[in-house]
Amino acid sequence: MDDDWERQHFGDTNSVNGGAYEDWDEDGFLNLYEERAGTNPTNALSLLAVVSLTAASGDVISWWSVTGKQYSVWISTNLPAGFGFLQGPILATPPLNTHTAAVLEADCRFYRITVDPE
Repeated sequence: MDDDWERQHFGDTNSVNGGAYEDWDEDGFLNLYEERAGTNPTNALSLLAVVSLTAASGDVISWWSVTGKQYSVWISTNLPAGFGFLQGPILATPPLNTHTAAVLEADCRFYRITVDPE
């Protein structure tokens, strides 16, 4: 992780629970992932998460977003087979991004949101 980022959020680069594979705010999102997502690792309410998924004329997916980030949406109708790319890059529109996916004939659909590399 970037030293300046660690100092900004944890006060120094050797903070207890401030390591890359630790979770300072215990939100289930490792500090390394918080840095990449642009979220605040000391605030459990600040994380990349799907807020809602509504089936209408298409599946409407909403997630928390951060200024300056781009996202991709992935889909699976069979989790053991993995996810396939659906849409991206999608520019952030903080605080919430929304994407409508075309209705598929599959009975079950799973979505994943990722932060695109900068």
